[in-house]
Amino acid sequence: MKNYLIKKNERESLLYSIFQELKYFFGKIHNSYNYFTRRKNIENFFSNQEYKKIQFGAGSGKFGEADISLIKGFLDTDIFGKIPIDINFKLPFKSCSIDIIFSSHLIEHIYQRKMDYFLQESNRILKKNGKLIVATPSLEKIIKILYSNDDTIKNIIYSDHKEALMGRKPTVARIINALTHINYGHKFLLDFQTFENLAANAGFNNIKKLEIKNIDDSGIKNYLLNKNDAYKVQTEIFYADKKN
Repeated sequence: MKNYLIKKNERESLLYSIFQELKYFFGKIHNSYNYFTRRKNIENFFSNQEYKKIQFGAGSGKFGEADISLIKGFLDTDIFGKIPIDINFKLPFKSCSIDIIFSSHLIEHIYQRKMDYFLQESNRILKKNGKLIVATPSLEKIIKILYSNDDTIKNIIYSDHKEALMGRKPTVARIINALTHINYGHKFLLDFQTFENLAANAGFNNIKKLEIKNIDDSGIKNYLLNKNDAYKVQTEIFYADKKN
């Protein structure tokens, strides 16, 4: 994710946090027309789809947000854009109406209490046997790599966060702090144990880690296979499904 206005130590300040909140507030106002037409756009998209699949956090390219990443056959949504959805709030879909929910590097941008609600809402809108697939930076995976002796992989992570280090020497603590609260707008980074607990509390079953090669949906699989090495070494894929 790019930040165009603040690139130095101001990211550690209260002013930066306020700026981020104001950006989302005014961004939503600017995008209000798409909020008003959202329901119709969703209905039009799904009218031609045998299986109803959603990607949350697809990017919009607006207001300094991530570039758009489209997946064929998926309703691609983001906080801004043509079909704006903020996962902090009630999802605009009928209960038991969706087959697959996918998100990539999104869930870590909301607080844990909001994850509870998002997972409950995801469980509500999924059909029986519906699938939830979440790709997210893994705190466990990143820490294990950074404290390992594998300099090649460590340097991939250090290089990926070079701007976030703001010219300081790469250290594990600086990377973790950048990921958890200084940069990127992250609110809560997960490990599998925490996701498993949150998903179980929301009513999900069969909660597990998933390798890219074992993903059934070709759209999601190809999307993840095309990600760069920095993404892959820091990301884990968590899976859960709805049995009732």
